[in-house]
Amino acid sequence: MDFVSRLTLYGIGRNYVLSRATKINPNTVDTLGSDLNLIVGGQSEVAYAVVLQIINSFNRLTLDGATGDDLDRYALDRYGQQLPRKGAAAAVGAETFSRANGGNPAGTIAQGTILLSKTGYQYITLQPAGFTSATGNPSDTSVTVPIRATQAGALFQASANAITKFQTPTSAIPFDQSIVCNNFFSTAGAADPEDDPTYRNRIRSFWLSARRGILAAIQQGALTVPGVSSALAMEYIGSSGQPVRLVSLAIADPSGVANVQLTQTVAQALNDYRAAGIQVVVSPSIPFIVTIQFALQFSAGVDTVTLSGQIQAAIVNFVNDLPVGGTLYLAQLQSILQRFVSQGLIVAQGSIVSPTGDLVPAPGQTIRTTPQNVVLQ
Repeated sequence: MDFVSRLTLYGIGRNYVLSRATKINPNTVDTLGSDLNLIVGGQSEVAYAVVLQIINSFNRLTLDGATGDDLDRYALDRYGQQLPRKGAAAAVGAETFSRANGGNPAGTIAQGTILLSKTGYQYITLQPAGFTSATGNPSDTSVTVPIRATQAGALFQASANAITKFQTPTSAIPFDQSIVCNNFFSTAGAADPEDDPTYRNRIRSFWLSARRGILAAIQQGALTVPGVSSALAMEYIGSSGQPVRLVSLAIADPSGVANVQLTQTVAQALNDYRAAGIQVVVSPSIPFIVTIQFALQFSAGVDTVTLSGQIQAAIVNFVNDLPVGGTLYLAQLQSILQRFVSQGLIVAQGSIVSPTGDLVPAPGQTIRTTPQNVVLQ
């Protein structure tokens, strides 16, 4: 729908004045600072403010126009509680407590014990960790329990071997001060609140999976779990070429990884999406880090350092938004470079040194990169 511009409104006011006051010099209306110019121009601004309010009210009623709370209301009005916006998600993982001597006193590390990462972020144990003593069982020397970050958000993701401290060792392990802790695998599922474009795409795909049971519905079910940003469902096919009632589902958080704790949460959520009798095997996606190399040329006088940084950031952001199993097309990288032509970048045939073709990840992999892996020459 087209709405009138302020210039059009000014023209309406101008024509009205000239049609009523025939003795006024027509140029007076357009003379900046004249009384008539101020009256007509001022009223056109007021009228245009009303038009902008109408535009805003109209946009709030459409999927592509609504933003923020208005987009939440749009989803609530049309889908009830089926499609709430995902809030920030806390990272989840597993922590292993261990000691060298299984004959040391038995005891339990309480649920709710606070652990610290090397960066000082807090993680809390979700189950008690009970040690036995001189029984010959593995729990004499090692116990693993699930943990969760105390704060939600992508910032609080922890890499492997990063959570290695007790906040208060004396009170946490009074029965054996020799116990140490470590997360041998990275945490997963940390995510910021769902932004408008992502939420809008999830709303748009609702009816594609409304009947449940189909692959799109299984993927949609995984995406309802906070911390899961992409999912790829594939059927297992038997030797006869027929489905064998088994579905493989790979999931990833915004960083392209997942872990056992996140897959368990997804498996529970799929009870509302998978068909009865169909097993869905949920597996964490494996990030595949790619190196992308460019040979760039710039127009004379361009701040190449600043522009190179902007190009690098754009490439990293694009690649790290690819879904599980998403192909990195060479044409997409070329398209990103074209955005910067107006700023002085010269895009030539050899601007992209590597990869030399499209990159197709293996099943269950997610293509990712880092600023260090985007090389600009």
